[in-house]
Amino acid sequence: MKLLFAMVLSLAICCPVLGAEIISLGYACNVARASRYNGLRQIAYPFDWMITSMHSLRQAFEDDFSRVCQNMHLRIDGKSVIDAYGLVYIHDFPTIRTAAIPVDGETLAVHPLVENWEESIPTVQAKIQRRLARMKALLEDGTPVVFVRYEEMKRKDSEGFIKLFRKKFPHARLILAVLGSTSEFQTSWNIPHVINFYIDENDIRDWQGPVWRSILQEISLLEPEGWDPIET
Repeated sequence: MKLLFAMVLSLAICCPVLGAEIISLGYACNVARASRYNGLRQIAYPFDWMITSMHSLRQAFEDDFSRVCQNMHLRIDGKSVIDAYGLVYIHDFPTIRTAAIPVDGETLAVHPLVENWEESIPTVQAKIQRRLARMKALLEDGTPVVFVRYEEMKRKDSEGFIKLFRKKFPHARLILAVLGSTSEFQTSWNIPHVINFYIDENDIRDWQGPVWRSILQEISLLEPEGWDPIET
């Protein structure tokens, strides 16, 4: 039985079309990188390469993303850009080391941006809008989706986001997978449409390591369902 289960998990990684679409909600790029290295990221979504605080993420969903990529201004360190929500674009603008506009997370937020970084705003805006439209289409047509979030999101936060997703996307079939390094994550939260995982802080950046691989294998086997009827 153990051998059979291991074979199924391996198949899920090799053939990601079998499972739900995995979409990162941040906090930063670790979900996107781990998904890519483990063969589960075939296409890009809006928050893959951003830093997304809980406040900025919630506001963006509540406002139907109307101010994403608006009021773009340089972060104080000069290495990234912030929008009206406080979403931080750390892999989207050309740097003094990499002058070309990044397509999909190629740059690192370790070098200052070029002086004329603002000229890249229309390109970045168009890219993020395409990714937002792609994500919303999946949620609106009932395609199975697993949102994955690590850091900052606690049990109570996850319940609030599920209520928000239910309101905004009534036809969605989704699960919210939340990763964290505190003791709260070591036992199941038992919340409908939510699954939580413990990940040690030392493993968060080990994108090709056994911990990320095990978590993503389990996520790839999830079967998101639609919302239960609301009791009256």
